[in-house]
Amino acid sequence: MKRSFFILFALVYACAAPVFADDPFPIDRTWSSLAFRKALTASYGVDARIEPTVDPEEQGELQLVASDLASGRRTDAIRLLRNNLRLDNSAVLQFTLAGLLFEEGETAAAMRGFEKALELHPNFRDAHRNLAVAHLRAEQTDQAFPHLVRAVELGARDGITLGFLGYCHSQADRPQPALQAYRMAQLTQPDELQWQQGEAHSLAALGENRASAAIFRRLLDAEPDRTAFWLAEARALLDLDPERALANLEFLRRRKALDADNLHVLGSLYLNQSVPEEAAACFRAALSAAPPLAAEKVASAAEALLAVGLPDEANTLAASLPATDANAIRLRALCELASENATPVRPAVVASVESLLERNPLDGQALLLLGQFREAEGKPQAAALLFEQAARDPEHAAEALRHHGMLQVRLREIPAALNLLQRSHNLSPDPGLAKLIDAVRAL
Repeated sequence: MKRSFFILFALVYACAAPVFADDPFPIDRTWSSLAFRKALTASYGVDARIEPTVDPEEQGELQLVASDLASGRRTDAIRLLRNNLRLDNSAVLQFTLAGLLFEEGETAAAMRGFEKALELHPNFRDAHRNLAVAHLRAEQTDQAFPHLVRAVELGARDGITLGFLGYCHSQADRPQPALQAYRMAQLTQPDELQWQQGEAHSLAALGENRASAAIFRRLLDAEPDRTAFWLAEARALLDLDPERALANLEFLRRRKALDADNLHVLGSLYLNQSVPEEAAACFRAALSAAPPLAAEKVASAAEALLAVGLPDEANTLAASLPATDANAIRLRALCELASENATPVRPAVVASVESLLERNPLDGQALLLLGQFREAEGKPQAAALLFEQAARDPEHAAEALRHHGMLQVRLREIPAALNLLQRSHNLSPDPGLAKLIDAVRAL
């Protein structure tokens, strides 16, 4: 008789509850996998070095347990094992009880049972493996890892042990051994999508994006409704084929399956493809996602929209940032300067920039922004003074000199303008500015 029927089948029914998060990839589906069930119910008892022997009395007790389980009397089966006088000295009975407790969701008690079985028989290979499974279900990857390693050392070569070992390596950011473990797991479970997914993630972590994308394409052929596969293929394709990555993410956006971060990625891809209006729509959607886009990404998106000439869209993003945040104030000021509808300049925006200078009178960018506002208000002398002050900040000197130079051109102060523009060009060479200097010199 194969004794695994009595000892291991108690874990068969424990495979349904999803536990793991989607990073780097989920293993919750594994609990309900047929391969997982078969692996947990594989026969044992052929090697006394790694499995305890079962004496006739223990075999009789296990038959009673099996009878109760077959009749649906699960509580009776557990009570029978707990009340067994030989329990404290029998690795087999401890292992069987632990399996039933695991099935009932009593993970902590199951762990104690597997640990007791290992105290009685330290080389109990399946106890090492099943204790690791219990730790994984409790999201205790670090505790699971040494037991999986020990199971392998004792000869385990089944897909579940190797696949979960790959998962532990992946969680610990060890992509190379994770890749090897996932590939070995597929030797005995070639159709298990979890291990294929793990292989693809490991390849991506190692920079093998083309191979990773190819695996995710096969996975999508098998399960076209898996959002995680569409996202993972898109990430792998970002550098290889941005248009296909964009298509993947757009497909998911239309299915309302993108979170804020991925909407930000899609918006950036649209900007790279010179479709700024769609980019703006993605960034706006990211603001209302749950959870919404992080403030630093909102700021970067606003700056990108400003750069492509969409100040009003940029201002919509900037308005979502805290009113007193320095970066938000600067963004709103830049949007105001770039907007066609900003004449006259709103006093509230000017006041917010002035508040930055109250905090730090040497803030070069704030001085530069306020100088531009003063020029827009028709106050060239005040603007010139502010540009001079801004030019003392090395980070903004070139831009301040250029603005000051252009102001002097408009005032027809050509020698002063040439001096300022040339100094700006010396600090930050720019072909466009060089042409402008030649044109001003021609005057």
